Amino acid sequence: MMRIVDVEIKIPQLPWYGNTEMEFRFSLSWAIFFRLMKGVERKRLTHEQKEKAFLNPFGSIFILELAKRKKEIVILFDEMARPAPVSEILPYKLKEVG
Repeated sequence: MMRIVDVEIKIPQLPWYGNTEMEFRFSLSWAIFFRLMKGVERKRLTHEQKEKAFLNPFGSIFILELAKRKKEIVILFDEMARPAPVSEILPYKLKEVG
């Protein structure tokens, strides 16, 4: 009987929150393909770049336009699969709605 040895692979996780790794063990009999998330190697945007991006949205209208003639608004952030740096985004959204 032939024993199939496992292989350990470290997969990066939380690329914008400390770049930690999670270790997985797979059988060598598996075909494993590894791809980094698109954009993970890009530099972080500066404050000015973020502000410019929020002042010039594409594919969407401004939140202020959506909130016209409304008494209250609710802004939701985050998605478990792709965590958003809310503390960096929220100031721009609050500035937009005044």
